[in-house]
Amino acid sequence: MTSDPTLASFFRSFSRSGGLVVGGLGALGLVGWILDAAMLKSVVPGLAPIKANAALGLTPEGLARKVREVLEQPREVDL
Repeated sequence: MTSDPTLASFFRSFSRSGGLVVGGLGALGLVGWILDAAMLKSVVPGLAPIKANAALGLTPEGLARKVREVLEQPREVDL
């Protein structure tokens, strides 16, 4: 079985974007709870706001995805 580099690149890009979106929404939700700003707690006005514990869980997920991305980058090795 061979792997398609284009498809693998798409999934890596999708994962990076997803981590950024999830982490960003979590961070905005936390800021909304800290500042008591209803606009930041809810993505769409009128819908239920994000709970503080959910925002607290989503924020480190986005950070963890970025850390993993940095750790997976190839490094130069001096011999």
